[in-house]
Amino acid sequence: MRKRYFSIVRLLVIVLVVSSTHSVRGVLSSEDTFLWTWIGGSNSTDSSGSYGVQGVPNTSTVPPARYGAAFWTGVDGVLWLFGGSDSSGVFGDLWNYNLSTFSWTWVGGSASLNSEGVYGSLGVPNKSNYPPSRTESASWSDSYGNLWLYGGQNFNSGYSDMWMYNVSSGEWTWVQGSTETNVSPIYGTLGNSSSSNTPGARFQPATWVGLDGQFYLFGGFKPFGPLYGDLWQYNTVTNEWSWIGGTQQQTPSGSYGTFRQASPNNYPAGRAGATSWRDLDGNFWLFGGFGQIVGSSNLLNDLWLYNVSSKEWTWMSGNDSVGSNGSVYGEKGVPSSSNTPGYRSGSSGFVDSSNTLYLFGGSSPGVCNDLWTFNITSLEWTWVDGDDTTNGAYSYGEVNKTSNTTLPPPRYGAVLWNTDQNDPVLFGGQGSSGSYNDLFTLYIATSTPMPTATPTPTASPTPSVTASPSATTNVTQTAVGEGSAVCFPADASVLIDGLGNSLLISELRSGMAVIGVNGRGQLVEDSVLGWLHNEPGATAEILAIKTLSGKQLRLTRQHLVYRVIEHSRDFDSMTTAFSCISQKQQQQHQKHVGQSLELGTSAVVAVFAEDIRVGDALLDVAAQLPDPVVAIETLVTHNGLYAPLTRSGRLAVDGVLVSCYGTYASHAVAHAVLWPARVDALRKVWGSGLGTEGIVGIMPYAERLYHIWTSAARVLTEARVSVVVAAC
Repeated sequence: MRKRYFSIVRLLVIVLVVSSTHSVRGVLSSEDTFLWTWIGGSNSTDSSGSYGVQGVPNTSTVPPARYGAAFWTGVDGVLWLFGGSDSSGVFGDLWNYNLSTFSWTWVGGSASLNSEGVYGSLGVPNKSNYPPSRTESASWSDSYGNLWLYGGQNFNSGYSDMWMYNVSSGEWTWVQGSTETNVSPIYGTLGNSSSSNTPGARFQPATWVGLDGQFYLFGGFKPFGPLYGDLWQYNTVTNEWSWIGGTQQQTPSGSYGTFRQASPNNYPAGRAGATSWRDLDGNFWLFGGFGQIVGSSNLLNDLWLYNVSSKEWTWMSGNDSVGSNGSVYGEKGVPSSSNTPGYRSGSSGFVDSSNTLYLFGGSSPGVCNDLWTFNITSLEWTWVDGDDTTNGAYSYGEVNKTSNTTLPPPRYGAVLWNTDQNDPVLFGGQGSSGSYNDLFTLYIATSTPMPTATPTPTASPTPSVTASPSATTNVTQTAVGEGSAVCFPADASVLIDGLGNSLLISELRSGMAVIGVNGRGQLVEDSVLGWLHNEPGATAEILAIKTLSGKQLRLTRQHLVYRVIEHSRDFDSMTTAFSCISQKQQQQHQKHVGQSLELGTSAVVAVFAEDIRVGDALLDVAAQLPDPVVAIETLVTHNGLYAPLTRSGRLAVDGVLVSCYGTYASHAVAHAVLWPARVDALRKVWGSGLGTEGIVGIMPYAERLYHIWTSAARVLTEARVSVVVAAC
């Protein structure tokens, strides 16, 4: 196993930021790294796939090649798709893919093309029900994990029916809309819902799920009919549609207004095949597609922002005209106001944890495999990966082997699942010579500014020490201070949901839900991937950091914890400020768990636990407030050491925000170099080397990095920054 996981290092750009006399803030500065891995499916077009046995997962099962499939990411991380089409017809099958077992399952629907489906009774779930075959439908998922499907087409037939699939019961329900095809819209009154309202038959619309849980739909085509430029909202409780914006006019040219100025009179041109995103603040974004402006029909390259609160559109980037190609790539990795992905449709998109919009591929009118980012703050596009020509170069590489030369073939109409805001999965799509059923994962290692040295505080009071029993002879004595013990005792509590519930850290298991914190400092639903350290019965020295609110965080000295540094270190003033918060206010703060924790409003930095001093403030996750440290003790734990790994790399332990990492002084660098442990495909391949459930002790891959870091720290005692590139 050691030989296997060491080969992962060949993929890394390892950054070592070393100093013996300073604690270091910041992370590496380099171009972002984009690494594709081909993990399944055929490397040729128009594969017929293999259905296998319905309901039975199998690593040899794979859907036939297709494009235009509806897709969802389940609440448990399972990936779903329905329908789509190839050159022979339209599919009506439902599939899921399990990233943990690397297996497809044909879940239901017909294995035959162009099936008529079974509607059953309106509003009544039944295992015999399934939608007719369709492609380029609208799809959403709700907070309960149900999968929703609307519209789409089957050659000359357009649908206006709404379906829901209950993942738990395995039943489809026809919940709304007509069984007739090619139904025209019924708008009703602007802003008012009604059971008689309907967007009508359409395909290739743009869709979003709002922060309010409601479904939104914009535009699309009617088969052999017009383009639409209307915005709709669907209420999943009443099962009613509301027309909430845009125009009833067919094939509208839009109302662009003034560039980058919101207005209630603005709305995008009618279009189909656009790319849509919802950013982390709940705003909707819309790019490109096929449309018609002032009588000219062609591709679009305009980017729009819709503010859900103000109900206003803003034209943010691109042209207010149609065209073809027109990409301006600039220098790879360098943002510029001159850059643009150009006119295209059928691209795939996702939003990462730093609120960056990503755009992949599309038809322009040649087929693309370029990857772009849009920074919603600087309002600049950046070409970050892929070929800068249509129908350009690609390479599958070896299956399940990550390489910086692997690149998917150009395509449009692909499925792109955003599994955790940083590791998307790509399936299928249409290329220049046929359709695909290949499966790729993309790993993104995001760069940030170079570190700056910050002197470690020395003037604060030193921790007090309390006596602890000696370790017994039948347990492991774990080394402290050598970079090997960066963890928590067995009875530390971990926040697992937005209701304030917690589990003992020793009770966590891979796949369990926990509360994490993303790169923007927002509380998010997260999951346990495995163990950085899992050693029942181990004995080690730990610190017990006590706060004014009564919390006691226990962890080893070189584990990283978040310290609020923009608040006064004057103990009395912090105590007074904290005490002024009433019990009622603190109870109200508890309701915000699982919603939003804006770390950017205060300077918060990850530091070693041993660098925390009385008078510092930790971050109380539930209250979303600084919690002053009032005492620090040294203890010995005899019940084991545990350090789970989450996708976000952060946890709420004993009510306080902490990093999953330690030994090295930068959370961001540790998070970057431990990326293989967060890639489902690699965890499957490298097993216990990346901390799978059965591991006892330290994750072998992490242990190797610990040795590198601690050895370098001894040798480079006076070094400021040393960047080592290991790409051999």
